[in-house]
Amino acid sequence: MVFVFLSLFTAEVVNLLLYCMQQFGMALGVGGETIVLIAYLLAVRDGIIEETEERFAKAARAVTWIGVFCIILSGAGITLTHYVGGQTALVLEPAFLFKWSLVAIVFFLRAFNRGSSLSGGLFEGFSGATWYALFLVHILAPVAGWSIFGVIYGTWLIGFVLLWTALVLMVRGNPDT
Repeated sequence: MVFVFLSLFTAEVVNLLLYCMQQFGMALGVGGETIVLIAYLLAVRDGIIEETEERFAKAARAVTWIGVFCIILSGAGITLTHYVGGQTALVLEPAFLFKWSLVAIVFFLRAFNRGSSLSGGLFEGFSGATWYALFLVHILAPVAGWSIFGVIYGTWLIGFVLLWTALVLMVRGNPDT
């Protein structure tokens, strides 16, 4: 009896730790990406990427990397616990798989941005839109099919990038203020 209770307690503790790690990773990733977007706007305002802005953006990128790795490690642990617990159907739900797809996209966006941390407005907008979409899927996790997720993500991506581009152009268009 004590062994069963201890094993349940241990499983609950592991699940709690994985959940906390996932939340921490999400907070670091979304927060770091938000800081990079703000740093980009500050750099665009005067048309020059200053050394301090570049260092600030690199530090924020490092924070997003920590967030990505926390999300991947905790997500792998959560997936394993669902699989071992016989909840294979949960692991194959569109919301679960779509979240993993977004995690893969943010991972590859970070991995392939080897240039300046503030290199391109469209890239920054796409990256920010994907991080915010990941945050929304993480928080809401609706039960929907792939087509719904595709339409929602596509619409969100287009809308965010258009707003981001307008914001960049407005800031860039007035360098003297």
